[in-house]
Amino acid sequence: MGMFYTVLSLCLLFGIPNMLIPNSREYTKFYMFFVFCILFFVLAFKSPFITVDSTNYYHAFGAIVAGGGSYMESGYLFFNRALALLSDNPQIIFIASAFIISFATIYLISYHLDKYLWLAVFLYLTIGLFSYSFNMMRQILAVSFCMLSYNFILKRKFWWFVLFVALATSFHSSAICFIVAYWFAEIKINMRTLGLFLLATGILLLFFDQVSAILFKLFPQYLFYAQTEIFGRLQFGGEARPAAVARFLMNVVILVFSLFVWKKAISAQKQNIAPGELVELRTLIMFSFCSTLIMSYALRAIVVERVMYYFWAFNIILLPKLVSYIMKKEMRVLVIFFLMVCSLSYVLTMQLMAPRLLYFYNYAFCWQ
Repeated sequence: MGMFYTVLSLCLLFGIPNMLIPNSREYTKFYMFFVFCILFFVLAFKSPFITVDSTNYYHAFGAIVAGGGSYMESGYLFFNRALALLSDNPQIIFIASAFIISFATIYLISYHLDKYLWLAVFLYLTIGLFSYSFNMMRQILAVSFCMLSYNFILKRKFWWFVLFVALATSFHSSAICFIVAYWFAEIKINMRTLGLFLLATGILLLFFDQVSAILFKLFPQYLFYAQTEIFGRLQFGGEARPAAVARFLMNVVILVFSLFVWKKAISAQKQNIAPGELVELRTLIMFSFCSTLIMSYALRAIVVERVMYYFWAFNIILLPKLVSYIMKKEMRVLVIFFLMVCSLSYVLTMQLMAPRLLYFYNYAFCWQ
């Protein structure tokens, strides 16, 4: 955990000028470049033996280059073989992946936020996808391509959006679910939307077995997950894990906060908000709706939780955007403090209760 707290402290320390002088473009550029360098360094030069998936990717590199690895998606196979032209050291796969993941994260924050970029970095490190990047590399690469596709949702460039989602899907097939995000920009945030969400959530929670049966008929290739376990818990139909409950509650809190700010602050300022900004806010809140809905089902279906990450990733820009629309300065400070305490409390709770789910817990460099 020493590495994590070092990175978090450095990002907060160098983020102080960004807090105090948020309009300094020069320092903001320096700060985001600094954060990129840190994120890239710790991901690129991690030991491949700190998590199970990393070890598998490390050993798979040679097999893929030799023509194996057929169980993986074609995009990831090509990625490995292309990198093998540069180096035969398997560490190259982590270096290249670290660049893509770190670039996508910093680009998303820098391009879509004018204020509170330091808060977005803090959220990424604590409740974002930073931890998962140390283990689920192939899927986080897919998430990164979906993050890069976000601009095309807002600009209504369908085929460019499809191209990036297809690229993401070629790394991890679950990314195909992100295709629905293109239409989020057209959905209104109102009582009807909330009612349909609550109805869908209720169906998933109350009729888990029936919904699962339908999904297995549609996707029989995933039926084997119903009989497999992770750390002694069934991937389908088992009891909800404490960590899953915590993530579900985090989703609920973020969604409720989003709807509250939309109703009380954003709606009152609509006349002064650019149409494009309103579209973006609606889209981001729909990501929160979708993330919470998926997590409600994932309470008893561990493997489905991974689908949530494609939508969960955008909380790192949603929350700072919402904070910026709170009119009273004192209230903004309290909300920021609350968000930081909650997200850091989550990390501390996981550290004490389920450290194996914090994939940077036993961090080591590749030369150690």
